[in-house]
Amino acid sequence: MWNIFEYPWTGIVVALAVQIVLTILHIVKPQTRKLWHTAIPVLIIALAFGIDYFVKTDREQLNALINEALASTAAEDLPKTSHDGHLPKMV
Repeated sequence: MWNIFEYPWTGIVVALAVQIVLTILHIVKPQTRKLWHTAIPVLIIALAFGIDYFVKTDREQLNALINEALASTAAEDLPKTSHDGHLPKMV
């Protein structure tokens, strides 16, 4: 759960903690209340989901490679073997 590249939950927990701290700060010192303070947790959550979506981990890359191999097998579109009898590298 703590891997920020696989799960957005860590970012959501951090955003909730920041929201709690900001709420306590606003209760203690009402004059410090700013409109952009409410955007900080929202930006943290958006960043957490953005990192989760755009960064492909090794597991996600392997799953994509396996799914591609299964799809090409089902379509009978296997890559031709090289001259030494091994399949070419799939990157």
